[in-house]
Amino acid sequence: MTFYKKSPITEENHGDIAEKMIVLSFFNVDYPKDGPEMVEHIFRKVFPSYGYVVRDEQINLAKHMYETLCNGKISLSDIPVGLGKTHAYLVATIVYKLFHKTGSLKPLIISTSSIELQRAIIKDYIPEISKMLMAHGIITSPVTCVLRKGKENYLCDHRLNDYVSTLDPDKKKNSEYQALTH
Repeated sequence: MTFYKKSPITEENHGDIAEKMIVLSFFNVDYPKDGPEMVEHIFRKVFPSYGYVVRDEQINLAKHMYETLCNGKISLSDIPVGLGKTHAYLVATIVYKLFHKTGSLKPLIISTSSIELQRAIIKDYIPEISKMLMAHGIITSPVTCVLRKGKENYLCDHRLNDYVSTLDPDKKKNSEYQALTH
């Protein structure tokens, strides 16, 4: 957060500014000095201040993912539905970028199983996490991300024609068949 003032801060007015700063959520916070501690801090301090419940399994998963990133390894995890995997891997990747500035221009790639999850990450998760972390002074600007789609997400005329050639016009509604063939 940046403070702007039209006139210089003087001894007379610095007390007013200090009073305004002291109520900020990140004022006088002793921030963690390493990644695993920052993961803990986010899940135990930041998220609960927005109504999230602390889940130890989620924190452990995020720490595991963070350590996997740090070590350049691959992790295969079988995690039950509802544990909070998306928040876990997003926090792990954000914290990784915070503590590992070398190669910071390299993107971190997240592959999802559904287009809906991709949309949710872009439109919901990333903006929400960014706002929370900025409000707590952990990051100074929103996390940026882009959506990249593979060729499977685009219509291929050749595949469409192959598919249409296998259709039996008598088994399709006439309007559906017409829409596919014209």
